[in-house]
Amino acid sequence: EALDTFFRDFAAEGTNDMKKAQMRQRIMNMVGFGISDLIQSIPNLGKLVPNDCKSDSLRRTMPQQLLHRSKFLLCKLISAIADADNPIVLVMDDLQWADATSLSMIEMIVTDPDIRYCLYVGCYRDNESSAPTIETMISDVKSQGVNVFTINLGPLEKESVNTLVSESMCLPPGLSLPLSAIIHSKTAGSPLFCVNFLSDGLI
Repeated sequence: EALDTFFRDFAAEGTNDMKKAQMRQRIMNMVGFGISDLIQSIPNLGKLVPNDCKSDSLRRTMPQQLLHRSKFLLCKLISAIADADNPIVLVMDDLQWADATSLSMIEMIVTDPDIRYCLYVGCYRDNESSAPTIETMISDVKSQGVNVFTINLGPLEKESVNTLVSESMCLPPGLSLPLSAIIHSKTAGSPLFCVNFLSDGLI
């Protein structure tokens, strides 16, 4: 979905025609005849790259081979769109809900030596039952020489919650303090729960 949105915006009329042509050429050079397979799952890619090659490879490919081919093509596509002038950031949220196939695909993309100028940001809850599986994947990624930086986000302190409440409700910090103390008590300082508390009309 993220890549489909990217190509929708990139193919918009406001994008420089030379940049479009350069991107189109890089994608064709990297992906080749696999472009028609990618367009099936990324429709807006077809707005940038002509789908002249009608492929029936998906119908003729066994499921395991299809999965490997999909991973391979996706890696080639990302390596084509990310360059020194157009670095990209891929944010993958809620990885605790990702299945084994998705995690395997993420690992293949992150460790692909042909993909450069790309920053990956993955977010997950380490208190979920799936956390050990994600941490195993991270260890595998590290073992392949990829630099991984871990940032542990703990609960917000009372002062931080008060700042959030003060700025959200346009109140002086002194006036928002009693309310923020209640919110901190009810949410245990969880950033997600604090924001939900403020935005869901619970006040």
